[in-house]
Amino acid sequence: MSVWSASPSLERVRHEFDEQVRIIEEAKRLLEERLAPFQRHLLEQRRNVDQCLKQLDARLKPLRQ
Repeated sequence: MSVWSASPSLERVRHEFDEQVRIIEEAKRLLEERLAPFQRHLLEQRRNVDQCLKQLDARLKPLRQ
């Protein structure tokens, strides 16, 4: 079985590509880390709105009848 060896220029391209992937993965991790508190806040606000809508519906129900 013979092993294919890449040319030096292809090795440089592969190395640069690997470095770019690492940078992108780190940026993605940082973005997810920074968005987490905002996402928790939005989830809490969604729960509050759902609760308010249920309470409003309960108060309007007798008026509709």
